[in-house]
Amino acid sequence: AFRLEGCVFDNAKKWGLAIHDTCHGLVRGCVVAGAQHAGVALEEGSECWNAFENNFVSGVQESGWWCQSTMNYWRDNVVANCKDAFYFTPNLAASLVFDVPAFPGDRNRSDVVRWVTQPLLDFSNNEGYACRSVVYLDPRKGGRDRGGFRLRNPRAWAGWGNVDYGSAV
Repeated sequence: AFRLEGCVFDNAKKWGLAIHDTCHGLVRGCVVAGAQHAGVALEEGSECWNAFENNFVSGVQESGWWCQSTMNYWRDNVVANCKDAFYFTPNLAASLVFDVPAFPGDRNRSDVVRWVTQPLLDFSNNEGYACRSVVYLDPRKGGRDRGGFRLRNPRAWAGWGNVDYGSAV
């Protein structure tokens, strides 16, 4: 588990903040500005049960949030002036399986997750403006057997452009 609160990441050459193979963490009240690729990247696909709350991402050249993993909590985040606010990448193969901790402190990684079947645990009150899309989801993924993706109160305004593939809000 980890905790980042009130941090500022400015003008990163690649990603403002990378969450890599980490579970049961908290990122709250952070600001990411001017990153060249993604504001926040969930890199591996094995990141799960992390909470991302009240963060602000702006002025990123690509995605505000670039996520290989969906099994996390996104609440009350704002993304502005990026290509895609929340981009859940379709790049992972359907057969990928990860050993992840079943509970905080589980060093044995005793739970097995097949990424392609995992839904968003919570996506509530997130906002994107001046972005091509607020939420980009691959329709082949997202826990169809568990009800699919559920977005609660997403806000989008001053969007631009069209999405070439996938489902976008």
